[in-house]
Amino acid sequence: YGVVGEQGGACACILPALFPALTQMRSLETDDSGSRAPGDGLWLLWMVVLLILGNAFCHVQGVLPHPPQNVTLTSENFFILLTWQPSLDFTGNNTQYEVEIRTVYSNNSGLPEWTKVTSCQKIKTRRAQRCDLPLSSSSAFYQARVRAHEGARPSAWASSNLLQPNKDTIIGPLGLFLAATDDNLTAVISLPPTPWADDNSSESFQYLRSLKYQVTLIEEGVELRQTELSFKEGISTINYTYSNLKHGTHYCVKAKATYQPTKESVQCTRMPGRPAGDKGILF
Repeated sequence: YGVVGEQGGACACILPALFPALTQMRSLETDDSGSRAPGDGLWLLWMVVLLILGNAFCHVQGVLPHPPQNVTLTSENFFILLTWQPSLDFTGNNTQYEVEIRTVYSNNSGLPEWTKVTSCQKIKTRRAQRCDLPLSSSSAFYQARVRAHEGARPSAWASSNLLQPNKDTIIGPLGLFLAATDDNLTAVISLPPTPWADDNSSESFQYLRSLKYQVTLIEEGVELRQTELSFKEGISTINYTYSNLKHGTHYCVKAKATYQPTKESVQCTRMPGRPAGDKGILF
């Protein structure tokens, strides 16, 4: 007699070991002539009680926990984050999570083996259900999977979406600094930090540099002009100057990547001097 859990786990119940005792109890209720003793039926009552208790025991010991849900891979500036949520029947008692990842390169046939993420083992539920994953290539595809452990009982694996950082990573916000002198406003735009922030030859840096970036000038809340810029070879900053702006006027500059998921940067300043036609107060 066994009880099979919803995730395929099985529990060998204790009822088979009790059958000899139940048989002996049955024989005690039968006299030498084969007729029933006054306690006839007691063994059947014990059978029902033990069946209920045995099944309850098997349910607790043998049913595997449900897998996590909403397992999602996202990327921002080539940092990869895995998030998930507990199952709907989550109890929170002694539950831990483990994570594995695989990297799929376009020139490979078939799917590679899963690799344990050593920094994402035995994650407790009291912490956020998230894990930062390593990045080996910004052009590869990544997939992760996570499962729950309740004691020695693991759930089934729950897999994430496929993610390709070059296509799916969110770029930004860009570094943005404004310097106003006389009627000139210079916007200094810099690339965001990545896992290889100090390596200008890295794959992610080269990809960021190859993108186009849109810079927008705003005067007193009204967009004046949009300019598309790109970073020069080996350079991680752009200096772009607007000339002949109005003194004492409020300007903002917005900067973002184009043709890519992006977060926008915005900085504002007021040009030095008084607005045109403002002669001040005469005393």
